Amino acid sequence: ADHAWNPPRLVLSLFPDIFVNSKWYPKVQSFVYEHLVRSTQGEMVAWGLKPRMHVSEAHITINQDFLHRIGLGSISVRDNVANIDETGVTFESGERVEVDAIVFCTGYLTRFPFFSKPLQPVDDENNVRLYKHIFNPNHASTLAFIGFIQPLGAIMPIAEIQSRWAVQVFKGERGLPSSSQMTSIINKHLEELWKHFVRRPRHAIEVEYYPTMEDMAEEIGCVPHWWNPANWKVIKPLLFSTAGWSFSYRLQGPGAWHGAADALREAFNQVGKHHP
Repeated sequence: ADHAWNPPRLVLSLFPDIFVNSKWYPKVQSFVYEHLVRSTQGEMVAWGLKPRMHVSEAHITINQDFLHRIGLGSISVRDNVANIDETGVTFESGERVEVDAIVFCTGYLTRFPFFSKPLQPVDDENNVRLYKHIFNPNHASTLAFIGFIQPLGAIMPIAEIQSRWAVQVFKGERGLPSSSQMTSIINKHLEELWKHFVRRPRHAIEVEYYPTMEDMAEEIGCVPHWWNPANWKVIKPLLFSTAGWSFSYRLQGPGAWHGAADALREAFNQVGKHHP
């Protein structure tokens, strides 16, 4: 079976975003995180799970109780399903069990039935054909897909900053590359995506949280540079926060908010209270 990693909600009293959403050397911190999970939870194979990828190469399943339930025997891990008949299931190992119910946790198709095929954001091979996961190259001035992403983190902050950029484009305040240039950039992005993540349908809309937020901020013109003297009062959260809070991108530029600095400091201090 091609299982996912199943780390706990906390590792050494730290949340996963400390490691996987970091702006500083994310690959190094993902490597550290994987080894911390192994040292605290043991090898996944010991629980009957067989992830064939590194922790950063697939969307992880965070659950504090799942491995404990396996250890207690209330959850049994089986191999892939080979056959389903009227009364039971046969697995690839040859084992057959009688079952009362089957729950299909297969996710959903990334399709929009109310759109014609030229407007569909995903092709027949489940590749997202959108410029920066938002714009159809042939209809970029009138159509934007907001929140059509899957980060390891919250969707809402990314959806908000995507909306800000889309509004600028629709109002003519920001331009986009030509249709052919956008298509070329999309193709390059897909090459990089499938080099980084395991090629599975569930990873078609996968994005990395912090780089995506920074990319959108570049497009809008609201990147909160720590070396900007206007940001020195919030230099600590800008340098060491891993959350990528929306109000970090309201400090200056289009859509700036006068309360952003206070909100950023308060959020950073609140998070710090829960970390040793």
